[in-house]
Amino acid sequence: MPPLALRLPLRLLLLLLLLMMALPPSALSSEWTPPSGWTPPRPTPRQLDFMQLELAQFMHFGPNTFWDPPSDYLHGPNPTYHNCYSTAIDHGPQTGEHWPCLSPDVFAPTDLDCDEWMLAAKAMGTKEICLTAAHEGGFALWPSNYTNYSVAASKWRGGQGDVLREFADAANRHGIKICYYLQVADDGWGMRHRVPNYTASTFLEASLGKLREVLTEYGPVNRFCTPLHPHMLTCLGAFPLPPCGNVRCGQGLMATVSRRACRPSSARTTPSSGSRCSS
Repeated sequence: MPPLALRLPLRLLLLLLLLMMALPPSALSSEWTPPSGWTPPRPTPRQLDFMQLELAQFMHFGPNTFWDPPSDYLHGPNPTYHNCYSTAIDHGPQTGEHWPCLSPDVFAPTDLDCDEWMLAAKAMGTKEICLTAAHEGGFALWPSNYTNYSVAASKWRGGQGDVLREFADAANRHGIKICYYLQVADDGWGMRHRVPNYTASTFLEASLGKLREVLTEYGPVNRFCTPLHPHMLTCLGAFPLPPCGNVRCGQGLMATVSRRACRPSSARTTPSSGSRCSS
């Protein structure tokens, strides 16, 4: 006789079969009659649009793409490339006077062609690309007016380059929807490098300014992603929420930041965590 651990599932299965035999045939029928007045749930147009994306691509692109990390870091417990955080182990010329952040000159594409990105994405069925406009390290892929840690501070294209402009133009040419990842709740450059006079109000002003630039100066944005918590990535725009400029914003702090980033400078105020989006 098998042990109890093996006999118990067989007994449960037998009991289930007996219960099914005792049920009337109508209870086992695949036919189901909905109650009076019932209508099936249907996705909203925005939800349907999100589901029909089917495949989206996340592109983590920045100084870390070109960083040559120390070997002990590569063999460490968490070799994740985040400029201004993981790069603190590097005290060499790649950080230099920008330590613990990577020097802007580390960002050095030799033949950037965003049309190639789009062709490769389309070949595998991608319908949306989410680009890291600025990760938690703070390096901006566009010449922002709210930070001196961006492509404008690098030697790439003589400091005149703009990855977001090339990315957006190429995506529009190839019919790829645009998503930006922008860390507005952290700024490794401002906080880790100890930028002079970098206060809470300075941080808020810079976060709002960068958000406004990304969402209003590069054309329509299909989705916006930002981490609201170190261990939780929230992608705003996948739900039927009131519009904010050319994106849709959620509830809480990010909703307020997103909404107010679309306002003129004179209308900006300090966000509160309990506010909601309004049309």
